Amino acid sequence: MTADVMIVGNGALGLSVAVETALRDPALRIAVVGPEPRPGSASVAAGAARFPRGRGG
Repeated sequence: MTADVMIVGNGALGLSVAVETALRDPALRIAVVGPEPRPGSASVAAGAARFPRGRGG
């Protein structure tokens, strides 16, 4: 497999970067790499709920 852009991280941020990159240049071949999901682990949404916007800590 060859790609023009490789994004390391398949969480919310990595996937967001991939979508935005594809929207800006649809001709790019984009690869997103990261660990496989673990059964029983928390979702990305659950992690994001821990620190609502503007209330990090």
